[in-house]
Amino acid sequence: MEVKNIAPEQLALLSQLEEFRKRHESKSEPSDWAIRMCQAIVAHSLGFTDRNQWTDLLKKQGETLFNFEWTEGSVSEHVIRWCKETGRDWRYSHLGELQVASGGEWRRIDYECGEHAQTRVFLAPKPLPEQELKALAQEPAIRLRNLLELGLPEHDVYLVHTTADVGWVPAAELTQLSDRGKEQFAELLDAKVSAVRPGPYGTELVLAGVDPQLLVQYDQAIADCARAESAMKMFM
Repeated sequence: MEVKNIAPEQLALLSQLEEFRKRHESKSEPSDWAIRMCQAIVAHSLGFTDRNQWTDLLKKQGETLFNFEWTEGSVSEHVIRWCKETGRDWRYSHLGELQVASGGEWRRIDYECGEHAQTRVFLAPKPLPEQELKALAQEPAIRLRNLLELGLPEHDVYLVHTTADVGWVPAAELTQLSDRGKEQFAELLDAKVSAVRPGPYGTELVLAGVDPQLLVQYDQAIADCARAESAMKMFM
């Protein structure tokens, strides 16, 4: 599926989220999964249905500097050698990113590996100003059922409500819903995910546009099911 009519600034938002994810890969908070969910929310609101769609598009839009056959050494070594040969300035940022001078500013370097060890080195898209990031991320249009399709971790993910205090409702059991359960809690599955954020017990999926009592009913259904299963084990 080809996604059309994607503005450069919209794609740049996903690029900036990806950079944020990479910088936090070794940190426990925010979790890699939480950041990927944020990316999924934005990507879905732009019409993407698969992560590869926008990551491939990012690579294609980056300005190519050069290509080389990767047989030895690091990409950074090849980039520095190319800069010296072509008279381009280069540096490492305070975050340890290799940057090349381009158009009077420093641009981050990225790369992709193709077939037969062919590697393309290109300039990553420019980051967006903070105000533009906020404007683009204001109205994510992803539903809870969309996140289920993308895959939820097995634990430490909870449903909370955007305005009502319903506690922390475990989300992992949603993947175990039967067809009858999906029908009973269809409104819950269609709830809009307004935010994905770290919470005191794990990752929180903040739901909007749904009756908070539905979350209470679902939480009670989980508890009833757990008690019934425990009682059955006593007689097995």
